[in-house]
Amino acid sequence: MLSSRTFIMREKGSITRVATELMFAGAKFVPGNVMEITGREAVKEAVVAGLGLSVFFAHEAEGDSRLALVDVAAPPTGAAIYAVALKDSLDIPAVGSFIKHVTQAAHPEARQRPPRK
Repeated sequence: MLSSRTFIMREKGSITRVATELMFAGAKFVPGNVMEITGREAVKEAVVAGLGLSVFFAHEAEGDSRLALVDVAAPPTGAAIYAVALKDSLDIPAVGSFIKHVTQAAHPEARQRPPRK
């Protein structure tokens, strides 16, 4: 179940954190487990280490071949937001459920978009 997955969040006050919380609120999703880490590189490395899932702006995660990026929303700032998980975790049912949920919440008119690999 998605609520049992750990979400790695940027520190309070971070624009990424604010955008993530707005996206979650819009989807009526409350993560069960949250790990707060300061700094985008530290968050990225925590995802790579398998500690959980996270949400990034496109420019924060693109170019890292260790990650699978899934376009889930366009926040009010106009920047793209991506859900980020290890490529190997895409077959885990809870991760697949998360990707499907946030994609449908962000784009109710569209079908699930396949992750970038």
